[in-house]
Amino acid sequence: MYRILCMLLPFVCLLGAEPGTAPAAMPLSLRDAVALSLRQNPDVQIANLAILEADGGLSQVRSQLLPQVGAQAIQRRQTLNLRGIGLSFPGVPALVGPFSAFDARPTVSQTLLDVSAWKAVEAARARVRQAEAGSEAVRQATVLSVISVYLQALEIDSRIEASRARLGSAEAVEQQVRSRYEAGAASKLDLSRAVLQVQNERAFLRRAEGLRAVTLQGLLRLIGQQENAQVHLADALPVQAAAVMELSVAEQLALDSNPELRSLRMAADAARADGSQAKLQRLPRLRFLADYGANGQTPSASLGTYQYAGQVEFPIFTSGRIRGEIQAASARQRSAEQAVRGGHLKVLSELRGAHAECLAAASAADAAEAAVDAARDNLDLSRARYEAGIADSVSVLQAQATLADVENLRIGAIIEREIARARVLFAAGDVLPFVQ
Repeated sequence: MYRILCMLLPFVCLLGAEPGTAPAAMPLSLRDAVALSLRQNPDVQIANLAILEADGGLSQVRSQLLPQVGAQAIQRRQTLNLRGIGLSFPGVPALVGPFSAFDARPTVSQTLLDVSAWKAVEAARARVRQAEAGSEAVRQATVLSVISVYLQALEIDSRIEASRARLGSAEAVEQQVRSRYEAGAASKLDLSRAVLQVQNERAFLRRAEGLRAVTLQGLLRLIGQQENAQVHLADALPVQAAAVMELSVAEQLALDSNPELRSLRMAADAARADGSQAKLQRLPRLRFLADYGANGQTPSASLGTYQYAGQVEFPIFTSGRIRGEIQAASARQRSAEQAVRGGHLKVLSELRGAHAECLAAASAADAAEAAVDAARDNLDLSRARYEAGIADSVSVLQAQATLADVENLRIGAIIEREIARARVLFAAGDVLPFVQ
């Protein structure tokens, strides 16, 4: 009941809004964004359907080893040419009939021995496991994309917030310079520099706001929402750094749990089973067939008849079909093994790169944090010196530019650190702990 109320709450809010007013932006946390993407992202849904498709393929292949039951009924009116089947009797016309014939019976067949079909079932099971691992890989990749875009949007929000603070400071400096200019204590050049700094901050703010709108549209697409929905980010910039997984632990987890690697291994298992299945086609197959039913001229004049048989099939000459299937399966198997080897190299390389980037970005963020504090102190001191008349406006403007640079550096380093940490978890096989 609580979940239903939560789902209906946005619509109740919209119904209660006054006509002509735009709907309020809904808060969107990172955890909510990830949950929505796992439910609504088209790529995730397609990957889930691939599991159903593979499972259906397994049922088709497995049915070859299971009993087959059918039924048939036929009522015929026919003539027969006796000479056409090699019968000729004096005084008996060649054409007999027309006469009626009725036959109705269920049929049963069961494969008793088909080693090749057993291997086909094994290959189909491996493809189901491959589809499951592939679906998990798509889920993990989608979550990583949502995390990256969400963090990028947070970065832009933080830059906007910092820019607004700097804009307020620049406007205060402009007012300070204007007052001194009107009092004859500052030159027109000082005033022009102060006005230029205000305009620069306003231009940066407008560009950041436009980039934020574009980034939010990308986030809405990832979570499967309409791109005209209005949202605002509910989470804040993660200033404090979380612990980074040890590289050796992450590497072992990646080799054991990475869903992309598991999908490649399952593909290799399926290819090996296909190769065995192709070779085992040369062995004989044994089947049992049986039926029982009514046979006669009409249903009321029918008698019960039956037959049962054992059938053995030997593939003696197939014009190169089996040889070609063996050759193709062998090539697929070698290709799949090389794909597994390439996947190992790719995952480990991405993991080590992300781990090194995470550590470097964490160090840069710590250094930038101290630099921001120093830049703010420098700006306050420069404004005080300018107010006291012992420094010119250039030092104030330079202090403002320095603060903008180090703030942007700090924000960028924090986001790089968090994205790299998410990539480490992704390579290790599970990025969801980043959200939790």
